[in-house]
Amino acid sequence: MVIIKIVIFIATAFACFITTASRDYYRKGCYKDNWDRAIKGGVFKTFGWEDIASIDQCADIARSKGWKAFAVQYFGQCFTSPTAHLTYAKHGPSGICYKGIGNSFAMDVYFFGIEKRRKQIMAHQPVLDKTVAN
Repeated sequence: MVIIKIVIFIATAFACFITTASRDYYRKGCYKDNWDRAIKGGVFKTFGWEDIASIDQCADIARSKGWKAFAVQYFGQCFTSPTAHLTYAKHGPSGICYKGIGNSFAMDVYFFGIEKRRKQIMAHQPVLDKTVAN
């Protein structure tokens, strides 16, 4: 029975690692926003409330347009634009993002890039943790 549990644990851990490692984006950080949007272009889509899958769905939108960055704000709103990678920090850093999906006027910002993502995984850095104010 113990061997079966160990095999199931290893298989589950491997599947989670493969899923996480296959993402082609990394979390840049948590940044403030206001009505003068840091990322112009409006909300592309609002996904399920507190749905972690909204990060992948927002990435799909930005990736399909060939853009370099995107943000998830207010627990599922997707913001992206051709200049998102240049303007995301317009209002400065924030410390109130929640589990990678932002907060009210706080954006979890993501950039595309395999190498940075690989380094996060190898260093065991949390990607979807609650951002704490410095």
